[in-house]
Amino acid sequence: LKTMQKHGLTTSAEMFIPGPRGAKRSVLHGITAQGLAYAWDLNETPETRTPWEPSKTNPLFVPHQIATQKVRVRAEQLGWGNWKPARSLMRLGLPKLPDAEAVTPDGQSVAIEVEREIKTDKRYEAVVGAYVAQMKADQRWVRVDYLCPDANFAARLARVFGRLSQLRLEGKQGQESKTGVLTQMHLDRFRFYSLDSWPEDGFITPQLKDAP
Repeated sequence: LKTMQKHGLTTSAEMFIPGPRGAKRSVLHGITAQGLAYAWDLNETPETRTPWEPSKTNPLFVPHQIATQKVRVRAEQLGWGNWKPARSLMRLGLPKLPDAEAVTPDGQSVAIEVEREIKTDKRYEAVVGAYVAQMKADQRWVRVDYLCPDANFAARLARVFGRLSQLRLEGKQGQESKTGVLTQMHLDRFRFYSLDSWPEDGFITPQLKDAP
């Protein structure tokens, strides 16, 4: 890291990163514009990336980013490919931007969410609605994998999805949201894992509360 920084390929900054035992002083390293210019060989087509800017880095989001990066390393070690982080998907105008998408060893495209906090039912109604609409429109993903801190969290989040009363597609600014009936078939597209078990071990599929 020191050598790359000396050559202007990376830069670093000290930040206080929140954790379970309070904020901890850490040194973060990121790629520079020069680093991006040298990241691909001349016979390769560079991906569209932006250099890291410490001043635009919110310490609150760092643990989430680190968890997502660790997930990517594990996935690629297990044969997953074509990993695309959220920043690479922004220009596509998707109704719901996942933390990443990747292709399984058997060729299935999966949306990946690293979930660290449970949100409101209303928010998850919109999440389910956006994902269902996208999968119906162009089959971009076959399913959505939620990766949770532990198995207990995964089970509780799956229970939240199972008690949702509807799915909701949020309209653009100035337009009303549309709602629809949530079915078990919709929920079958969602899997909930602990971070340590994904992607090979057991997962939980939410069960609709009123399902027979």
